[in-house]
Amino acid sequence: QAQSLSHTRNRLASINHLTRSILPVFRGKPPSLPTHKTHPPKESTPQAIPLIQCQQNKGNPRRLKQLGLPATKTFDTFDPTLSTIPAHTLSFLEGLEWIDRKENLVLAGPAGTGKSHLAAALAQKTVQHGGNAAWLTLPDLERLVASHRVDYTIEKTMNKLARNNLIIIDDIGLLPITQTAAEGFYRICDAAYERTSLLITTNQHPSHFDKIMPTSLATAAVDRLLHHAHIHITSGDSIRLTHSLNNTTKQA
Repeated sequence: QAQSLSHTRNRLASINHLTRSILPVFRGKPPSLPTHKTHPPKESTPQAIPLIQCQQNKGNPRRLKQLGLPATKTFDTFDPTLSTIPAHTLSFLEGLEWIDRKENLVLAGPAGTGKSHLAAALAQKTVQHGGNAAWLTLPDLERLVASHRVDYTIEKTMNKLARNNLIIIDDIGLLPITQTAAEGFYRICDAAYERTSLLITTNQHPSHFDKIMPTSLATAAVDRLLHHAHIHITSGDSIRLTHSLNNTTKQA
């Protein structure tokens, strides 16, 4: 019986020792891990469905309305015979593959040569195929920078804009460009770089933007804009003026 009691005491002592060695793990800082760490497999991130694989959905009036574009500015109303952009290029752009690849598009040329109409048609088609688009001007970017700089949320605002599949900045160079507007242009180019597609319409080639905005901002913005960009130059007479003259002739 004495031997049995001694054996029991030894067992209790062993249990108490084991308990004291375990409790600090739960009460305090865990012991240091071995230097060879193992990492759990990363979960796969859901990939966005390419726009070219989405079925066209013309029944999306809410997002089209939010885009704020005239319903008439579509590919159905765009006359390719009046555009100096080749037909095969127009077909490529309308296919939207370049947006899936997060490439940019520059439409440069005189006023009235169909740049904004084509940009609007591409924006509407992007939305119809399940994507998101944003339409901006440099004055819009100027207001964004001015209103969000005071509370240091401008970077967050630009990153939110960059979640769109396509961001259009219309008519660069048409109006005088302030320092704040130029900063807004740089910021959106930086936020969108290799994350989404930018489309700009302008009456000047981007290589001349240093003549219409501060050189440092222009250089940095254009560097990001043109890295993965398709550049198409429009030319010819104003389509609007031609239509107006034709209508005047018919009425006469």
